Amino acid sequence: MDGVKLDLKELEADKKRNFEERLAFIDLYVEWLKKTPNEIWSKQQKELIGGAGKRRKEGRKEGRVNPEKDRTG
Repeated sequence: MDGVKLDLKELEADKKRNFEERLAFIDLYVEWLKKTPNEIWSKQQKELIGGAGKRRKEGRKEGRVNPEKDRTG
């Protein structure tokens, strides 16, 4: 790692900031879930999960996903 300077304090600050951002996102998402009817958020989850499955299948067909390493079935 010649010439690479790592500022451990800066990395630690980034780690803390990222963690706080994740917690803030979770809080926002929970609030959204509480005020959003089940029909809406469950439909969005279905589309998200279904889209991931579709992309995985396409990846297998195109050789982008190694079937031996893909544990999703």
